[in-house]
Amino acid sequence: MGDVARVPRYAMNIYNSVQVKCNECDEEMEREFYENHYWEDCLIICEFCHIAFNRVDLSVHSCPEEMINCGSDGCSLSFKRKDLEEHLDECRYYILEGFFCLLFYYLIRN
Repeated sequence: MGDVARVPRYAMNIYNSVQVKCNECDEEMEREFYENHYWEDCLIICEFCHIAFNRVDLSVHSCPEEMINCGSDGCSLSFKRKDLEEHLDECRYYILEGFFCLLFYYLIRN
């Protein structure tokens, strides 16, 4: 009980040599190379800046062209990520949050 049947090597070789087609780029390759292709070789276009990345790099890409929200309580503005710093310099909600954080810090220290 609990024994798992082992797949014969010739069956695995046949399975790995089957040709598969990538759903993203339509490239054909043997099955054994698909996973590496999927994560490292297949390029995906960022929908905001239109630059090509592999999936690993795209997952950590903070696109400057992506629309984001301010995030400060009370501010409902949206803008491109690259404009965040400029917005925060002028956002009255962000400035008030910073003021109250400093005030709280001062009060607990004294």
